[in-house]
Amino acid sequence: MFVNMANKNRSIHLLVPGLLGPMPALDELLQFLLLELLLTRCTRERLTCGDLDSTLFSLFGVESAAGTDLPGGAFRRIADGATADDRFWLQANPVFLRPDIDRLLLFDSEDLDFSQQEADALATLFNDYFVAEGLQLEAMTPHRWYLTLDDDPDLTTHGLAHVFGRNIDLFLPQGSDAMRWHRIMNETQMLFHSSNINFERESRGKAPINSLWFSGGGRSCRIQSSPFNFVQTDDAMTRGLAAMSDTSVSDFTSDLPEMAGAEGPGLIVYSKLQRTIWRADPFDWSDGVAVFEAWLTPLVERLRKKQIDEIRLYPCNGDCYRLTAGDLRRFWRRRKPFSHWLDSNPDFKR
Repeated sequence: MFVNMANKNRSIHLLVPGLLGPMPALDELLQFLLLELLLTRCTRERLTCGDLDSTLFSLFGVESAAGTDLPGGAFRRIADGATADDRFWLQANPVFLRPDIDRLLLFDSEDLDFSQQEADALATLFNDYFVAEGLQLEAMTPHRWYLTLDDDPDLTTHGLAHVFGRNIDLFLPQGSDAMRWHRIMNETQMLFHSSNINFERESRGKAPINSLWFSGGGRSCRIQSSPFNFVQTDDAMTRGLAAMSDTSVSDFTSDLPEMAGAEGPGLIVYSKLQRTIWRADPFDWSDGVAVFEAWLTPLVERLRKKQIDEIRLYPCNGDCYRLTAGDLRRFWRRRKPFSHWLDSNPDFKR
């Protein structure tokens, strides 16, 4: 846990993956005066987690054994309407693998006009083919599928946030069972490639769904004590954690929740910037940061008026920026440009 939340009656934990990049530092795009002021005057803390999923699990007090995945698949499945059980679940995202010279680049299905009917057909094809191996695939939504199996695999994986738009060879599953899963992925590619669903998609000029990407294996668990009084999010992982901790959760809206001044700490996950980072689109990202800054302004005003005690800002990069009303008066700290705070990415060309 990052903080003894029982002593922070009106704190807001604000997770904004992608806020600080990584993104090329285009100075003409980076003029965010409020964010520059807040980042300069807050207290910065180093964390042991470096992405959205690990930050969320740490905040909710859910741990995994060393060398194993965090159970992202099991918790997202609950958010998508499934009943919690004690089975082992992998996230199994339908993806488009695009050949690029001597490598395959991975893209998920979110931007590909992929229907539930198509998802169900490919899932049935997979289940029929792999039934003898004890694999069962559930297409809960067009874009989020889940796989359960008879035995727990010795496997560590990488989620979409690490792989999107990149060479899959750098992120293939590892562990003593890795070769089996490399085979399953290869056979799935051949199976989907020859499916009528993809023939029809390509005939209409659409990208095929030609593979699955496995990640986040593990089991869900009941969270005995909720660390938050309310949660506001559109993120499936967050909703699953809230459900398993009996925390009140609502959809993210452009308006701040009424509960933001209520007793008890709250969690807000602002996920609108994440895909602009995945797509390496500095223009959409810069526009998105400007929208976020405008959204943040009334929350900072509540802090200034002491209607809330503290804002804890998590860019989901291994840092937490803690801000109180007193910190806003640190006028002696000279404001630094937003580009100063950006995460570095030495291999942005992927």
